[in-house]
Amino acid sequence: MPQLFDLFKYAKLLNISDGNIKVWNIPMNIIPTFVLRDHQKSLIEDLGYRKTFERIYKSTKSGSAEYNKNFIASQGFTDKRKIIDWQSKIVSLSGWGTIEVAKIDFENDEYIAHFKENPFAKYYGKAKYPIDFFICGFIAGGFSASIGKELECFETQCVAQGKPYCEFIVGPKKVIDKKREALWKSLKV
Repeated sequence: MPQLFDLFKYAKLLNISDGNIKVWNIPMNIIPTFVLRDHQKSLIEDLGYRKTFERIYKSTKSGSAEYNKNFIASQGFTDKRKIIDWQSKIVSLSGWGTIEVAKIDFENDEYIAHFKENPFAKYYGKAKYPIDFFICGFIAGGFSASIGKELECFETQCVAQGKPYCEFIVGPKKVIDKKREALWKSLKV
């Protein structure tokens, strides 16, 4: 990971000054994991699992899409694989875990990502359902921006459930909504 950080510094892609952090001239914040964890848990208590997911997912997807569109334009990227590779590096650098893109199927718009060493899931505590609402939104917005199509995401398994990694599936809305609903029904959430 230090090599990527050095790359940002040397390429002038990372700017830290006067209390501001910017990557590709886009403002960033560093937030302790427990703040996001506790916020999500309190929302689940108040609103329930599904409403909390929808609220967090929608806002993070929108913000991620905006960020990634700016990132892609600022770098002049056109190669979708290169974009996805860079996005994975940025998300890892941002502290969301080590990412492995397990499947890329541009023809059918099907993508699978595995997050290992995911601190949010690790420190969330035990859960009977997937809990990475923020990451789901980040992935959906990032893939939508990189592929140039509106895509959705859902988490099929989670470290908080005792699984070895968190798995996210990305695809067209109709397909993902159906799979997400089936999973939620099986988990009774």
